[in-house]
Amino acid sequence: MNKTLYIISVLFVIFILTITYADHEASNDNVSSHGSLSGQVNVSQSQGHQSEKHYLMENQCKNNVNTIPGLNSFGNIIVSERLPNNSAVRFNENIIIIPKTDLNKSITAGKMYLQNWTHEIGITVPCYIQGGEATLDNNSTSKGFHDLGLCVSTSSQIDLTNERCIFLKTVNYESELPPGRVHMATYAIPLANTSWDKWDHVYCSGVIDYLSVCGHPELWVKNFTSPCYCNSHTIVKKVLDGIAEAGFSTMVSSEKSTPNEIFSQIEIYIYRKGDEYLYVEFAKVKGMDLVRVLMIMGDEKVVKAYAQAFSAGTLVSQN
Repeated sequence: MNKTLYIISVLFVIFILTITYADHEASNDNVSSHGSLSGQVNVSQSQGHQSEKHYLMENQCKNNVNTIPGLNSFGNIIVSERLPNNSAVRFNENIIIIPKTDLNKSITAGKMYLQNWTHEIGITVPCYIQGGEATLDNNSTSKGFHDLGLCVSTSSQIDLTNERCIFLKTVNYESELPPGRVHMATYAIPLANTSWDKWDHVYCSGVIDYLSVCGHPELWVKNFTSPCYCNSHTIVKKVLDGIAEAGFSTMVSSEKSTPNEIFSQIEIYIYRKGDEYLYVEFAKVKGMDLVRVLMIMGDEKVVKAYAQAFSAGTLVSQN
C-alpha cells in the first residue's frame, strides 16, 4: 500500500476498500463486458486525434468560459463523443438516492433540492457540458443506486440503446446510506475540441419530494461542439484553487490511481472546513476526451458513506 492510500485508510477507514484498486478479474456478476476495451478504444483514439491542435497545452482552457448550463441535470450524465473515423464512445452515469417513502400515506423522509451550492460557496467548475448540483435532506436511511456504462460503437449514430456497441461495460450497485444532509455535484468536462451528443435529464421541479411520479424523455442534444474545453491538469487546478479560496484545508491529496475498465485515471482529494468534509474526485473516462467530476460535502459519516457508494473506484473494488 502506497503512502497516499495509507493516509486515506487512517482518515476514512469505511471507504478505503472502495478506493483501493483490486484486480478487476474478481469483479462481481452484475458486470457485463463484450470485447476488449484496451484494443477497441485505443484504436479509436489513435485514428481520431491526429492533430496536435486538438488539445491544449498545460494550464490552459479554450475560451475559459465559466458559464453554467441552464439545465441542472444532477446525477445524470449521458454523453457520446463523435470521433473523426465515424465511430463514437458513449459514457453514462446515474446517481439516485431515495429516502424511505410511503406513497399511500404521502409521507417521505427526505427531499432533494436542485441548487448550485458549489457556486454559492465560491467553487467554480470550468467548461462543463452536463451535470449539476443538489442538496439532499434525508431524515432516515436511504437507498443509493449507482449505474455506470461505457459503449464503443463503430457508428457515430449511436443512441441510448446498446445495439451498436462493439464493446459494452455496465455496472450497477445498490447501497444503504445514512440519514443526514449532504451536498452533491456531478460534472462532465470536455478535454478537447470534438463533437458531442448528450442526453439531459429534465427534472419536473427544483424540489423533489419523491411522492409524485413525474418525468420527461431525456433531452437529446445532437452533434454539438463545446465553446470551452480544458486539459485535465487545468480542470483539477481550477477546482482545487476555488476550494482553497473557500477556506477548506487539505486532508488528503491523492496521486493518480490504477485505471479500471471505465476510467483510465482517478484522482481523489479530501478537504475539511470546521465540521464539514469535502470529497472531490476527478475521473478520466477511458477512450474519451472527458473528465467526470464528483463532489460530496457534509459531515464525516455522511461523506464516507456517499463516497463509498458513488466513487469511480467502486468498479474494481467490489467483488
